Amino acid sequence: VATVCFGTGMAAIGTLLFALLKQGDHFVSSSFLFGNTNSLFLSFAAHGVDVTFVDATSTDAVARAIQPNTKLVFVETIANPRTQVTDLAGVGELCRERGLVYVVDNTMTSPYLFRPVDVGASLIVNSLTKYIGGHGNALGGAVTETGLYDWTSFDNIYETYREHWARLAPYVTDTSLICHEALRRGERILLEGAQGSLLDLDAGTYDYVTSSVPTSMAGGAAVGAGIAPRDIDRVIGVYKAYQTRVGNGPMPTELHGAEGDRLRDAGQEYGTTTGRPRRCGWFDSVAGRYTIRLNGCHSISLTRLDVLDEFEMLKVCVAYDINGRRVDEFPSSRLALEAATPIYEELPGWQQETSHCRRFDDLPANAQRYVRRIEGLIGAPAALVSVGPERDQAIIVDPIL
Repeated sequence: VATVCFGTGMAAIGTLLFALLKQGDHFVSSSFLFGNTNSLFLSFAAHGVDVTFVDATSTDAVARAIQPNTKLVFVETIANPRTQVTDLAGVGELCRERGLVYVVDNTMTSPYLFRPVDVGASLIVNSLTKYIGGHGNALGGAVTETGLYDWTSFDNIYETYREHWARLAPYVTDTSLICHEALRRGERILLEGAQGSLLDLDAGTYDYVTSSVPTSMAGGAAVGAGIAPRDIDRVIGVYKAYQTRVGNGPMPTELHGAEGDRLRDAGQEYGTTTGRPRRCGWFDSVAGRYTIRLNGCHSISLTRLDVLDEFEMLKVCVAYDINGRRVDEFPSSRLALEAATPIYEELPGWQQETSHCRRFDDLPANAQRYVRRIEGLIGAPAALVSVGPERDQAIIVDPIL
């Protein structure tokens, strides 16, 4: 029995659950307020693992959902009233009787941190604590006789954090000053964004966005690094040669059925940790122009061109049809974007392997035309074109550094 800390939310928890299951297994899960986790668990079906969502406030409902091939029960505590489990120990007893693995997500909104033994869990996961074998707590807090942490124990919290500080102190410094000193010496600094621009809280496809500002826009790089905007002298946008999206939200060029599967399989577009299939579609130059403008990109890095090697014909979205009207610019309304139908321009494929190419001129003529057409549509030149994952498969068109 153990409690494990995860810093990447349900994707990491999904990875853990997937590791505990095998093809042909079934598991029971509490349902979630937001659809992403439900979709994540449903994606396990592609690997032969099925899930049944239940109202986990009822132990009887959990019992009714158990099937002969059920191996695991997963519930969260009180992330929201709809999924609150009123009898964690009761579900634990049920799992013991049936010989099932019982995993509890003790969410950050819970007022207490449980020990596994308190609720009969095989494993407890949460994003705030690391508590192995019944000893210790990353947040501090004294364990009471009932096994729940007392958040009001100042002395315990103070002593715990003093120990943490002793370990962290050598790694804490003013990173903004480090950057300023490097700039003064004429050194180069490379800043990398962590999110796609369409996930930006302000400029993205709200409400299908991230809260991780300022990592999704080039303008936020100065804020994140603690340097002045004028210190950033070049912005490079990174684009795939086709489009992908993880999770929900509008995506006008998304391909469904066999065509989408073909593109997804060619690009191996599955989550690295979860195996979750990514949504795939043709390159969307309307969204491309929008993000180029938002970020002030001087040039782009066009990646994964080799994924398109096998396609006879390629499509690029050049505009949207929204309720019978041609729209050339990315709409600010999510409702308008959801109503958008892509207007495509077709380009001939090259049907030749490109992974061996090391210069732009080595690319097949139609591959070169495809890159040049994207450059023209989005209004930025390609400084780099990649034809594979290796370092030497990045074709330098215009030296970046």
